[in-house]
Amino acid sequence: QGIDLALRVGQLKDSELICKKLTQCHYQVAASPSYLTENDEISQPEQLTEHNCLIYTGGAFGTRWPFRQSDGKRFSVKVSGNLHSNEPRLLVDAVLAGQGIMFGPSLLFNRFVKQEQMVALFEDYSVQDVGFYGVYPKGAMQVKKARLLLDFITERCQEL
Repeated sequence: QGIDLALRVGQLKDSELICKKLTQCHYQVAASPSYLTENDEISQPEQLTEHNCLIYTGGAFGTRWPFRQSDGKRFSVKVSGNLHSNEPRLLVDAVLAGQGIMFGPSLLFNRFVKQEQMVALFEDYSVQDVGFYGVYPKGAMQVKKARLLLDFITERCQEL
């Protein structure tokens, strides 16, 4: 499709593309401190049904968010909300603005959690770890710009 480099969370299905693992991350739920102050307390994933959840439509989970208890038991919670988008940055901005709660890869939230602009919720309910990958067609890294970008992203991922 004329793309030299794509970034993906999770495993690719069979493909002729080359995958370079950049870092490991995990899925988590995050909200802004202002959202948590202005809305009902939330301490269990099941309470998500009572909150405005911001839905990423470009992934596998949609409105059914998976969780895993410390004993390994898996369950999911059906969520709903007033904002659905396939653009993660739009949803992150909405979380920062106090508009709701989001489920996504920790890569999206780490910086904001460290800066106390977001709070990671349900840390006792881990969801599987997943890889973050650079994906590219054979020969793409011969293009200097693509190689430099992949090197830059690889270096930044080590800081996460």
